[in-house]
Amino acid sequence: MEGNALPPYSDNRDAARADLKQKFTALVHDQRDIQEIFRSIAIELRATPEIGDRHPLVQEWEALRERHKHTYNKSRHSASWCARYLENFAKTLIPLSISKDIPEKKEMIKLFLEAIGAHMEAAKENMESFSELARDVEAFPHRVASAVRTANSPWTGSSGFFVKIEEWVEQLWNSIWQMIAGLFSKLAHVLDAALARLQRISISFCGASVDVWFQRDYDYIRQDLIEKQRERELQDNYDILHDKLSGFEGAWHLVHVKCSQLLADLELAQSFTETNVPRAVDTNLAAAAAAALDDSLIECLRAYSKGESPISS
Repeated sequence: MEGNALPPYSDNRDAARADLKQKFTALVHDQRDIQEIFRSIAIELRATPEIGDRHPLVQEWEALRERHKHTYNKSRHSASWCARYLENFAKTLIPLSISKDIPEKKEMIKLFLEAIGAHMEAAKENMESFSELARDVEAFPHRVASAVRTANSPWTGSSGFFVKIEEWVEQLWNSIWQMIAGLFSKLAHVLDAALARLQRISISFCGASVDVWFQRDYDYIRQDLIEKQRERELQDNYDILHDKLSGFEGAWHLVHVKCSQLLADLELAQSFTETNVPRAVDTNLAAAAAAALDDSLIECLRAYSKGESPISS
């Protein structure tokens, strides 16, 4: 029976606190990673021959970097503001809950309700800002790939024959690329060997068979595969960046939920002030105060605002 017993409430609470601190500690590391990934992608974009320094996509990426800096700094300010509020909230409501002055309680509850609304709105704005940033980062690699493909389109003339060749070769590239699973150095040799024997390509067109002879330098194929590998590496960076930004979105969702819980406790206490039930008012004020004070969220928010880990080394 003892083996199946639930852990004590204090154990669950301690585990929840430890988990919260771990998550906020991860955000500190994620922030460093995000800065480095933004920088790495900027370097890769500039190093891509089809893009370079002056391409609009480079400027847009720099704008995303600046958006991230602004969003992160704004969220740090919000975290500091919210931590102070939660602390003051608890310290004020605990003595207020034992006061006999109902009008005073009503006035303080009203002030705290107004303040909670502001913090909830700030948490929502931070959550949405990180969410929008993550979505824009997620969409960016498709635009980069499109720009590279457009710049590298071979045989751009009007001949339907060459368009057909392009489609055929592209299918071959994609097929082999999937089989090799990104090992572009091996793929280059395989593809070179395959196409080197294709001095003549037969195409069926409008019911007739046409033979197109060509002899080309296949270095451009290897270069394209290198670019494909670079795209894959960039895509990995974009995915990591998206996931890390989503972590910040989740943290601010947590703050929003916390404020919502406090709001519910205060609104309930406020409702009892109208019914002249002092004990019910006091009970809900005490519950709200305990929820705000008995929580490592204040510590985590304060550390976040300083760019530090809430777990002491």
